[in-house]
Amino acid sequence: CGVDINFKTRQKISDGFKSLGFNNPAHILESLKYIISHNWFKEENGLLTLKNEADFKNIPLPSQLKEMFAEKFSMLDDELKRILETASFIGETFEANILSEIWKIDRLVLLHKLRLAEEYGFVKDLSEKDDVYKFSSKSIMSELRKYASKGDGAEDKPQLVKEYHKMIADIMLNKKQIDPNTFDINIVSQLADRTFFNRDQMPLDAFKLNYITAERSLNKVNTRQANEYLNRLEILLDSDSVSELDKIKTYILKQKIYLVDLSANNFKNAISNAENLTHLFETLSTQKQEVESLYETYFIDLLQLYFQTLRYFNT
Repeated sequence: CGVDINFKTRQKISDGFKSLGFNNPAHILESLKYIISHNWFKEENGLLTLKNEADFKNIPLPSQLKEMFAEKFSMLDDELKRILETASFIGETFEANILSEIWKIDRLVLLHKLRLAEEYGFVKDLSEKDDVYKFSSKSIMSELRKYASKGDGAEDKPQLVKEYHKMIADIMLNKKQIDPNTFDINIVSQLADRTFFNRDQMPLDAFKLNYITAERSLNKVNTRQANEYLNRLEILLDSDSVSELDKIKTYILKQKIYLVDLSANNFKNAISNAENLTHLFETLSTQKQEVESLYETYFIDLLQLYFQTLRYFNT
């Protein structure tokens, strides 16, 4: 009798193709074949749903578009190729002045080159904003990233891409001097990503930005994203550059994430984490006002966990 696709999955697929800029039926059909051949579907209660790891950013350009892209890209000079590659790592929308800072190119020269890229159909000038450009489609931006990366997976980026991320992060943090505690959370999370990829060169920035992103995500009750950045913090804790206080702040943040949802597994983790915190406070060599504030937070969370434990055993 066949298997149907549930409504939510249909919507995800539709949104995924829109995000890539695929409107041509032949392009969509080729991409659907890719999704099926790479086992992105799973069956639940007689309905097909997308697996959690399915990511539309990994869908390659349809062959017709790829050929057209390669032909146009081959016509660009090497400098413009580097400029567009770098822009693809800034994001779908990017400012010309950031590219000018990265490559030390005169602004007017850069604008001339971007005008050429616009004529070839790679980008478009958002005329309502000064020197702000947007890629003509996300699929072109993704292809430029793949061209620059020539690698698999976010954790295996070649040195060139790491340098792109480092340069972009440096300019955003130092030249633009954004405040990650109040700035757009989407931009801050991107900076957290960039510095994490360069954690060997930017350990302090990586810790600060990933901590702030995790904390702000928790404040929005987005525990999935909070956990994602918390997992990175635990990797960063192994660095010698992380202080005792930062370790305690991380474990306190972890406790708050557990306390949002004290499911059976989180309940056990929360108890184990409380024990780790107790040990850290006992061995802490620093005595500052900030430590007292952290201890107050820890004590309040411990009380909450205690009352939740009583409730757990009385039900």
